[in-house]
Amino acid sequence: MNVSRRAVFIGTVAGAGLIVAGGGALALYRSDDLIRSVLTRSVGPFEMAAAEYAAFKAHFLETRNIDQAQAAGYLGAEMFGVLRTVANDAPAVVGSKFDTFERMLVTYFLTRTTFLQNTKPTDPVTFLGPQSCFNPFARFDFD
Repeated sequence: MNVSRRAVFIGTVAGAGLIVAGGGALALYRSDDLIRSVLTRSVGPFEMAAAEYAAFKAHFLETRNIDQAQAAGYLGAEMFGVLRTVANDAPAVVGSKFDTFERMLVTYFLTRTTFLQNTKPTDPVTFLGPQSCFNPFARFDFD
């Protein structure tokens, strides 16, 4: 089978175009989109002020050691809607790392925000901070 130079050139240009388009889509789909997408898939839709969400995201990413290469892979799979399939069908190491990331994120969200205290889905969620405490009998005056 003979392949002409024209076919090779067209194939190379098309492949490069797909790579550039995919990279551009990943660049537009930022890490906060990944976090919000995972949370929405896990706990349902929620409303949170932009400043509250930015503080939540910043503290979550600051306190967790998240590998940027893995995050980019998760981001791409989530963007195309195949993240759960990839996590389930990937080798155990990759799947367990994503499951750990997802569980850390959901746990952090549920314990550091007012999501569980809201009575309606339309109630705004507030970030309580890194040292949130739900104990109504807790006393912090150590005098």
